[in-house]
Parts: sequence; C-alpha cells; structure tokens
Amino acid sequence: MKFAGEMARLADVDSDGRADITVLYEDGAARVWKNVDNGRKFESLDAKWATGLAPRVKVIIEDVDGDGYADYVVVVWDGGAVGMWRNAVGEGRDNNWEDLGTIAPGVEDVTGPMIRFRYD
Repeated sequence: MKFAGEMARLADVDSDGRADITVLYEDGAARVWKNVDNGRKFESLDAKWATGLAPRVKVIIEDVDGDGYADYVVVVWDGGAVGMWRNAVGEGRDNNWEDLGTIAPGVEDVTGPMIRFRYD
C-alpha cells in the first residue's frame, strides 16, 4: 500500500477497538485497510469504502455518534455547516451509509481545519 502522508487517516471503521488506515483521495473517495494484528498487519477492507462526497480537505473520518464505527463527516459546506454520513455497517444494512444531512449549522469565521468532534 503506497500513498502520501496527507491522504492517511486513522480511525476504527469496524468497531473492533483497533485503529484502521483510511486513505482519503483528493475527491473524498476512501479506501480502508483493516488492522488485523495490532498495527503489524493490515488487510484491504474494500476497494472503495466510501465514494467522494467532498474534496479531501473538507472530510473527517471519525466516530461522531459514539457507536464505535468511524463516520464520514464533511466539514464546512457552504456557510460553514457540517454534514454527516453515519456508518451503519454494524446494523447489517445493505447500504452502509445513513445520510444525516446537516448536523451542525455554520459558525461565523470558523473554517474546516478548526473543527474537531469529541464525545465522552
């Protein structure tokens, strides 16, 4: 697996408690390599885990809803709003993605790189 550093994201996409490697392409499409041996071995999970919904610079791969599965989050639509596609693979769906639409309105003078998500 070869890719540039700015393409890599670490997030647990399959809720096994280990960080998987997500490679995010310029158009926002993502491929995932599953962590199968505590960071010593990774296996391709899917040819395209997610199709590109926004440019890479606007995408965060992170578990936003706290269910253990990393979600596909687009930070800063027009006006600064945040959109989210919930990873619903753990629910046995045919389509792994649930479009939650806009999950946060824009905040004046806040740009994508300034936004982080946290849950306790």
